[in-house]
Amino acid sequence: MTIAEALAWGITQLSSFEDPRLETEVLLTNNLQLPTTKLISQGDQVIQEKLLANFKSSIARRLAHEPTAYIVGYQPFMGIDIKVDRRVLIPRPETELLVEKIISNPKFTNHLIPYSPIIVADVGTGSGCIAITLAKELPTARVTAIDLSPSALELAKENAAAHNAQITFLEGDLLAPLKEKVDLIVSNPPYIPTADLTGLEPEVKDWEPISALDGGADGLAYIRRLIKDAPAHLNPGGKLMFEFGFGQSAAIRQFFSINPNYTDIIIINDYAGIPRICSATALGNNIA
Repeated sequence: MTIAEALAWGITQLSSFEDPRLETEVLLTNNLQLPTTKLISQGDQVIQEKLLANFKSSIARRLAHEPTAYIVGYQPFMGIDIKVDRRVLIPRPETELLVEKIISNPKFTNHLIPYSPIIVADVGTGSGCIAITLAKELPTARVTAIDLSPSALELAKENAAAHNAQITFLEGDLLAPLKEKVDLIVSNPPYIPTADLTGLEPEVKDWEPISALDGGADGLAYIRRLIKDAPAHLNPGGKLMFEFGFGQSAAIRQFFSINPNYTDIIIINDYAGIPRICSATALGNNIA
């Protein structure tokens, strides 16, 4: 079978998916270790038997609704490839927006004095995508990544090493392992209501770790705790920034309205115009 024939076959096999050509191209280029542009220019090249078998196996895995990112073993995030497998959630574009808002904030980008580094805690780090990107984009930052899952931390450490990112990793529940005050607490916490999990597409509910998705009865269990606990761990003027789910912004504003430890509560829409990111600033006393 030639490359062109394999491409056509894969597209046919994945015809029920939203973008069968893109899916096939990703799987084929990954197996052949070729750039996408070569699929056309080298279309008449015959594929080695072993590589063809691997490609057909990848197609079968995708037909079983295994996420493409798990099949190829990585997910692009902010211009770098993050290794992923079933131990961690696959990074989403919405989380890229969270990182973009941080690295474009003068409060953080102006911390370029070596003896005055910004101190960052990434809570529920998963693959480490947020922590690694911030460590690279804010080179004077001291970044700590926290996760309750030992297996997720193992993978996050692999990713940090692969991208030469200097990060301290701590195992524990939310902010509990954090022993110093920080300038930024960032998180992409679980925020899907428990009852909604069964309605998710199979790529998510059957493959990604439920612990990284399940946000409790209303989806806000972890966010509620973050808002409550973060002030005790933030320096005066420090920020809490996190991602949240569809329809949750009103409840989040209510949580802040009864907490006297914050000011400047800002809700940011994603690229689809849906409220998705929250930013809040800690007041000076941080003890109420």
